[in-house]
Amino acid sequence: MTRVLIDCDGVLSAFTEGWLRLINAARGTSFTPADVTGWDICASIGIPEDERGAVKRLLAECPRFAARLDVLPGALDGVRRLQELAEVYVVTSPWNSHPTWTHDREDWLRQHFNLPHSRVIHTSAKHVCVGDVFVDDKTSMCVTWAEAHPSGVAVRWETPYNRRDTWAGLSTGSWDELIKIVSARADDARSEQERIKRVVKEVCAKYLSDEGIYGYDNRIATEAAERLTK
Repeated sequence: MTRVLIDCDGVLSAFTEGWLRLINAARGTSFTPADVTGWDICASIGIPEDERGAVKRLLAECPRFAARLDVLPGALDGVRRLQELAEVYVVTSPWNSHPTWTHDREDWLRQHFNLPHSRVIHTSAKHVCVGDVFVDDKTSMCVTWAEAHPSGVAVRWETPYNRRDTWAGLSTGSWDELIKIVSARADDARSEQERIKRVVKEVCAKYLSDEGIYGYDNRIATEAAERLTK
């Protein structure tokens, strides 16, 4: 079955909105996601470099931050539709300075998407994860995954903070478009599997015939092909 690897923050969860709420509450500002036009949130909203450590600690010290994030519009239905086409795994980079991040992330995914912990992979080395379609909002992640898996499809999830990045691959911020991409990939995989079955069946049939044990109406060869290509 087709396997989809999908990011959480910025694709499923409203990470930027959650962090901006902390920043605005602590600093008396009123930043919105529209103000974040680059990957580095602190740089985008003009926080001086010598103050960025303190701003990051706001997140690290916020109890159950990852469990309290909002779900991005369309994500619930989008994931449900993906699950009808493919195996869906969430591949997410942990915030290592937060003591309960991975637990909170799994709790959030189970609560909102009914995803068990066995479908959640916590790693910043996402290129080591094998799948057919990879979806992430970080351009560099898409680049490294695509290089590691040239037969796969990397899709950059469009956001205001990555549109300036150079990316030659597929890019969308639409769940409808993503469903079309995954559906096409699933169709290609089924066609390839059928082609392999035909080839294996022909090889099995020839072998059985050469050995003098060829059965009626290709039944034996068909069964052998089915077993070998499962």
